[in-house]
Amino acid sequence: MIGEILANVRPGHGTIDRRIFSDESIYQVEMDRVFTRTWVFVAHESQIPNPEDFLTTYIGSDPVIVWRDKASAVRVFLNSCRHRGMRLCRVDHGNAKSFSCSYHGWTFSSDGCLAAVPLFKQAYHGNLPREQLGLFECPRVESYQGFYFACWDEKAQSLANYLGDVKWYFDIMAMRTLGGLEVIPGQQRYRVPGNWKLGAENFAGDNYHAPYTHRGALEVGAYSQEPGTVLRNEDFGDFTVAFENGHGLIDIPKPGARWHGDKYIADAIGKEAVEYLQELRNVLQQRVSSLQAEIFSIGVGTIFPNLSFNDFGSFVGGLMMVWHPRSATESEIWENMLFDRSAPKVIKDIARQNFTFGQTVAGSFGADDMENTEQITAATTGVISKRVPFDYSMGLGHDGKTDGAPEGMPGRVGDFYTDQNNRNFYEYWAQLMGTPTPRKP
Repeated sequence: MIGEILANVRPGHGTIDRRIFSDESIYQVEMDRVFTRTWVFVAHESQIPNPEDFLTTYIGSDPVIVWRDKASAVRVFLNSCRHRGMRLCRVDHGNAKSFSCSYHGWTFSSDGCLAAVPLFKQAYHGNLPREQLGLFECPRVESYQGFYFACWDEKAQSLANYLGDVKWYFDIMAMRTLGGLEVIPGQQRYRVPGNWKLGAENFAGDNYHAPYTHRGALEVGAYSQEPGTVLRNEDFGDFTVAFENGHGLIDIPKPGARWHGDKYIADAIGKEAVEYLQELRNVLQQRVSSLQAEIFSIGVGTIFPNLSFNDFGSFVGGLMMVWHPRSATESEIWENMLFDRSAPKVIKDIARQNFTFGQTVAGSFGADDMENTEQITAATTGVISKRVPFDYSMGLGHDGKTDGAPEGMPGRVGDFYTDQNNRNFYEYWAQLMGTPTPRKP
């Protein structure tokens, strides 16, 4: 069955077997072949700034603890006691020198070592290989621009190589700050009856849905840059870009366009915003190339497999969104706002308001997207519906071809309306799914 389904995932022909969004056997295989071999986002540095700070999250279906040790090195451990598998930490974040298992009391230090065993001499007769019973540690943890990723595959390529050309664009978002990016406290979590890939690929490559899915928000002037005007879909950006390893960006603007929009907003806010925006532009010009500085912000994207983000300029809070798989037909979405640590309070307040209005669970855009995911799933699990493939043929044969893109933009730059990024997402997914994960003896 799995082989038959994968044989019908044919992004090069513009068709995808819709069973990959609802079949539980496919889900179980992708938890192994996708999430154990790719670099999965686990934390931003601002979420765990101090030695022995921690947070809990997931890599695929596995719960993990992201924990700075005493020397401030970021480490990732399976959130499961090495004794009988009890979940070790059941809070979201904090600071701790150690964790004690609530089942039998085994205690582990921030370097993952088994630090204490109750009744060690009496129950174990002083004989237990503690050095072999520390927390199970993820062998690869690396960061880029303050974003930490983990990978279970010891032989995986470096994070820098995995990200590839997407780093060029990511630098624009990360370096357009006065004090560095920080995650604003407060996280939204909600569950959606839909497969994790539907959301991840939407952010990676789907510009086509916005004027229809988000029509209500656009008609009331959401994010419009001129008073009394309706924002068109094309106003969000001009290009899409596909990258190796399944990553994708949409809504990349022509040079100067996003800066012009921010300048209008700054003028409307007042002197403090105008000065802040000019300072942002100055520091960005010093840190990146002239073309990067002119692009100014990067729109929407997904780092494969499940980290998505929005970056619509200097006065909208940046979105960091993780699509945690829960089953073949359920996802849990974690949303955080990213913003410049050193921005003036008035700017932070405006950015927070714009963020809340937009891509949050009760926002104008977020609720629309989640309804799509839910209704696609509801119409995909029937006997007949499973036999009808999805169409991803938009722009087929024209990938990487577009008019007006400036020289020097890395990646496969495509038209605003195209499925090239979605096809790219599923090409890499299918490559991983078609290769069994090696097992250690």
